[in-house]
Amino acid sequence: MSLTDEELLEKIAELKRQISDAINERRQLVSEIRRIRQKKNEKLERLRSVRQQIAQVREELKQGLNELKELKQRKSELLELVRRIRTELEEAKKLQAKFGDVDVASLERKIRALEWKLQTSTLNLDEEKKLILRIVALEKKLALIKKREGIKEKRIENRAELLARKVELNQLRERLQALVNEVTEKRKIYLSLKEERDNLFKEIGDLKKKIEDLKAKIEEVSKRIQELKSQRDALVNELKKVQEQERTKKETLILEQKRKEVETKLKQGARLSFEDLLILYGEGKGENGEEQKGEDGRNIR
Repeated sequence: MSLTDEELLEKIAELKRQISDAINERRQLVSEIRRIRQKKNEKLERLRSVRQQIAQVREELKQGLNELKELKQRKSELLELVRRIRTELEEAKKLQAKFGDVDVASLERKIRALEWKLQTSTLNLDEEKKLILRIVALEKKLALIKKREGIKEKRIENRAELLARKVELNQLRERLQALVNEVTEKRKIYLSLKEERDNLFKEIGDLKKKIEDLKAKIEEVSKRIQELKSQRDALVNELKKVQEQERTKKETLILEQKRKEVETKLKQGARLSFEDLLILYGEGKGENGEEQKGEDGRNIR
């Protein structure tokens, strides 16, 4: 069943509306892709920045841990040094208490006197043995006392060294605590940056998927637009044919009506005009100005 002009026009108008809606939909989808791409680029830029920060913090964390290791090693060395100095000071204190304030010069005079006696006096074997043993004992005592004197000097040095090492140890402990805090904070920053990096990876992946989905939808809409345009063009062609048929039919009816009017005039004996003659015997022109041939199919000149 053929459609009328009005029905065709309505269908064409509806298709045009659908095409317009589809084009607007595609335009919105393209705008959405641009917006998402911009957002994705921002995320990529942030990801590059986060990666650089992670590398920097990782390096700082590595340096901090190395320094921490070195400081702990130095702390152990200082504690061992402090223990050694304290032990030496204790030994010196004990030696000082053992010999009291014995005079080195007096002890040396006693030894020289006993040696002189041994050399110049006439002694029996037992007396000589006792004298030698006494000299040996005094020499040992003298050696210890001299050692004490050296330790005494060393003790003063050790006290100064101990004080210096204690100061260094306190400073080292403060630095260690500060460094532990720094490393702890760096570790928190590092873990936070890694978490942000992982989240950015996921967000960028989601945005890429959205873009691909939108591309597929745009392709789908574009195909629909082409289909609607094809349908529209087919209806427009059909409308043209219908309008052409209606125009031809109308012109034929008008020409037939005019022919009947001329024949009536001819029967009534009325004078025919040149146009009437053309309608009756020759070629007539319809409303569109096209020539219509007479019954014999010839043109009147």
